[in-house]
Amino acid sequence: ETFAMPLRIGLFADLIDVEHTARVERTWTSVGPRLVFEPNWHLFGDATRGLDLFGRFGGEFGATWLREQFRGGDDLDETTRWAAQVGDGLRANLGRLQVDLGYQLDQIWFGSTSTELYGRRSGTDVLRQGLLLGGTIEF
Repeated sequence: ETFAMPLRIGLFADLIDVEHTARVERTWTSVGPRLVFEPNWHLFGDATRGLDLFGRFGGEFGATWLREQFRGGDDLDETTRWAAQVGDGLRANLGRLQVDLGYQLDQIWFGSTSTELYGRRSGTDVLRQGLLLGGTIEF
């Protein structure tokens, strides 16, 4: 088999913590369902040892709690969170161990909030990217 298209369904938990030079700290804590398609091309090796190239296309939707701490007070608000992600990488299959090295780009949209510091906001967008190193072991 040289091509596979796994579909992964699960939950996500995310924490984004931002400290601003104006002594403002914002923390977004989010949870919710996640759906990811991961096309996988087997490059070489056999079923237990080899190297794969994979892509990742996914989305998330959930609830977010925004906490702001600033000089003179703090505030807590609740809103929605949508996210989309794309990425790619290499996966080494070493028997019961899999090791992934990849790149991922996430676009996150938070719904409107009403805080003491800024008043009503129409929403917040976050774009993040990163190199990922991960692993899986079968028992």
